[in-house]
Amino acid sequence: MYTLMSLVLHSSDLATVARSLHARVQQAPNFFANTPVIVDFSQVPVSPSYNFKALFKVVRQQQLLPVAVRGLPEKLSEQLQVLGVPVVEHNSPQAIAPEVEQVAEPDLIVGKPGKTLFVERPLRAGQRCYAPDADLVIVGECGADNELIADGNIHVYGVLRGTALCGMQGNRDARIFCTGFDAKKVSIAGVTLSRAKVSDVPGSEQALQVKLVAGVIEIRPLIDKISAV
Repeated sequence: MYTLMSLVLHSSDLATVARSLHARVQQAPNFFANTPVIVDFSQVPVSPSYNFKALFKVVRQQQLLPVAVRGLPEKLSEQLQVLGVPVVEHNSPQAIAPEVEQVAEPDLIVGKPGKTLFVERPLRAGQRCYAPDADLVIVGECGADNELIADGNIHVYGVLRGTALCGMQGNRDARIFCTGFDAKKVSIAGVTLSRAKVSDVPGSEQALQVKLVAGVIEIRPLIDKISAV
């Protein structure tokens, strides 16, 4: 697991970066607020004249905190150090290890992109979990102030409380599964249902699934019982 999120740039144009970043952050503004990130330049060409200061301003405007960069030519390291932002490398775990060691129980748990994120313990108060391009599996209880976010499905083997957002990349087929339900907000591909609007959850202590049906969120028993005639 990572305790720092990577912000991978796919364009060197500041306006393009600003639009893309704003759209992504607005999917879950509370989740990303004041989150430290490593800005990754490995996918874009960068010249010595690049306006790093302006880029970091764009990132901070979205309430993200750039704490380091990587993927840059060595000759640009001094330019970044002047701005007070360290340069780390993909193959330099020692540069990141102290950050990990200082936070044994991070507030933000982020999985490896494309790989299911498993959290096999009850979540600590205030913890947030994010599974990029993958499913999120929680084995344990979720508190009212926990936030679960996944680009894929969310599975909770315990009571789902707090906030659960799945299908963050727009996958309307994504679902939320849990063995108990007391969530204050759930969302699928941007369609949100708050606890105040959940008038009747079918047996909140049974296994349930949350899914989109004709654009509307429905909460159903995981297995519908069929009565014999």
